[in-house]
Amino acid sequence: EDSMYSLNAGKIEISVPTVITLALNENADYVAGYEDNTFRPQNNMTKAEAITLLSRIIVDENLIKGKVSSTFTDVADGAWYEPYVGFFEKLGLLDTIAERGGTIIKPTQNITRAEFAELIYRIALLGEPVSSLKAGELTDVKWNHKYISGIYYTYGCGIVTGYDDGSFKPENSITRAEVVTIINRMLCRKPTGASGGQTFTDAVVQTLADLPQPIAFVLWGAQ
Repeated sequence: EDSMYSLNAGKIEISVPTVITLALNENADYVAGYEDNTFRPQNNMTKAEAITLLSRIIVDENLIKGKVSSTFTDVADGAWYEPYVGFFEKLGLLDTIAERGGTIIKPTQNITRAEFAELIYRIALLGEPVSSLKAGELTDVKWNHKYISGIYYTYGCGIVTGYDDGSFKPENSITRAEVVTIINRMLCRKPTGASGGQTFTDAVVQTLADLPQPIAFVLWGAQ
């Protein structure tokens, strides 16, 4: 009452913009195993897990954890994946895989190979203009496929490979093994077993139909 100016009682929300630099981090700790020290390479990956993993390779997660929210109606407030989904949402990276007019993302649903390729393509669009690439036709990808650009971009770059029969299997749920191999290709990174890497009890070297070379599951990362 003694001051020259006064404010009405109430609550005002103020948004303060934060500048975050995005760049591929070749040394990102992007993936972790389970509490029982297994990696479970043939397990599938949910959309929330995939978005979280991809977020970690382009931004320091400490800059977004607890600071970014999501407007998707099926992403609960405080969910462990909310800041990562919200981050990708605000960058416009989820526009093409969101459903019901962009109101839901189905975070706990397994992500398909086509959807994962689409996310990588959308990340690429944030940087330099993406060239049109074609490296032969995939027998099971029609040219009116929703994610045709993402599929052929990642396929043409050699980031995501097809199968021996010429197919891509776009609607198949992607496995954790495939995701790690794809991201390592994207980052030009090769697991070497060097000191500091994490190994898992089920990290058997195996050859997948989708991947021409064996995968050694010696991973970097902590959740």
